[in-house]
This record gives sequence, structure tokens and C-alpha cells, in this order.
Amino acid sequence: MKILKEPLLHFLLMGVAIFVWFIAVDDSAPQTNQSVIEINATDLDLLAAQFEKTWQRQPSEQERKKLTDGFVRQEILVREAIALGMDQNDALIRRRLQQKMEFFVASFAEALEPTTDELEEYYQANSAKYEIGPKVAFLQVFLGDAPQQQETTQILEQLRSGQSPGQLGKPTQLSLQVSLAADTRVDAMFGTGFAAAISAMPLEEWTGPVKSGYGYHLVLVEQKEASDLPPLKEVQVGVVADWRTAKKMELMELQYEKLAARYTVHLPSAADEAQP
Repeated sequence: MKILKEPLLHFLLMGVAIFVWFIAVDDSAPQTNQSVIEINATDLDLLAAQFEKTWQRQPSEQERKKLTDGFVRQEILVREAIALGMDQNDALIRRRLQQKMEFFVASFAEALEPTTDELEEYYQANSAKYEIGPKVAFLQVFLGDAPQQQETTQILEQLRSGQSPGQLGKPTQLSLQVSLAADTRVDAMFGTGFAAAISAMPLEEWTGPVKSGYGYHLVLVEQKEASDLPPLKEVQVGVVADWRTAKKMELMELQYEKLAARYTVHLPSAADEAQP
């Protein structure tokens, strides 16, 4: 149904869920007496679960006592710090509270599932991100960093007459033959721009010289493949993750705008800022 896709409905459900979340996770009783600290079984189970997640085992009785003592110590110090106003104008605390608010919205986006049409629309709108770049396969003969014209012409004629490329050129650690590889990989091996230069060459013909990051080469292009957009099903897992990330940012911004509408912000005027 169309109504289920409406952002306002998402926000309504989000508000209800956040309220329920607060009730679910805040299982401590309201503190009417700040000198009383109530610790229930749920608190202790949570401490034990956190210990088990870290150490991959249940805590011993001595460790449980230490965890409980640490919890009490933290509660006492936090209450005293709040009483002294230490939570006010603290950049770290403010940032943490901001992150928690953003987490509420983000958690809902993580649970969303796109429809087939929504995912296809997102995929096509962002196709450049998933496009498989052009590929090229080739042979190369290294000429060195400053080949002579006469030597280059001679080697080129020998190659065109059928002589083995492995017997010609300068010694090098570079591969004589590069199987079908993406332009990015070719550039990583030979230097930026090398793939584009050889991709413009004709197939099955020794050509050059072509400059790389190492010097100059004669090249025979054996195969080319143009850029291609794979079927959505082949990259669907990544596309869904990206869709959720985009939806999270969209919902977070929209939710912020709704919250910001409740506030009036007064900024200093230009005259106020100019005053020393």
C-alpha cells in the first residue's frame, strides 16, 4: 500500500518505537531519593552479558561482585557530577547525546526493506557506482626510459614480422603478457593513463611507443571489453546496503527538520558581532 511508504508514517512509528524503547531499556525505577540506588536482576544480567561478550565466558562470583561494585561506583559518581552541573556545556556529553538521537533514526533505516521497484530505481539512478569499468588484455615489450628512434623502429618491425616479444626489448620485472584486467589494475601496474592510452590502439597490431611510469613500451592489444552494468541480482547485497545508507541519511535529515521546526533560534546581528 502506498501509505506504508509515506515518510510521515515512518516518523509516527518511529516516535512510538522510541518511547517504547525508553521503557524497555530503562528498567530502573524513578529515583525519588537520590541517596538510594536500586539495582535489579536485569541490571546484573546485563553486566554479566557484557562481560561474556568480551571474554567469551560467564563471570565468576568474584568477577560478578567486581562488576556490581563498578556499576555502583559509576552511578554514585555520575549522580554527584550531575548534581555539581558537570554535565552542562560538556562537548563530549553533547556529542554523545547527539549520536544517540541519530542512532534512533538510523536503527529504523537499517530495518527497512526496499521493494523491488524501489531497489531498481535506486540502482539505475546510481548505476555509475556499480558499473564494471573497461578491461584490456595486452602484450608489452619494454624499451627503457629513453629508447632511440632507430632501435624502437627495428624492434617494432621484428615484432610485426612475428618474432617472439620475449626475446626483444630491455629486461624488466613487468609482465610480458597482461590478461584481461580492469583499467584501474592496469594503471596500478604501469602508471596512471597507461590503460587509456593502449585502449585507444587497434587490436592485434604492435603499436607504440607508449609511455608508462617506468619508461616506454611497444604494445599489442589482444582484447578489449567496454564498461558494463551487471544485472542487479549480481550486486544486490551491496545495493541494498547502499540503499539503506541513503535512506538513513534521508530520514535523519527529514526528522531533524521536523524537530528544528519546534525551535526558534536567535543569532547575533551583524552589529552585535562587530562590537569588540
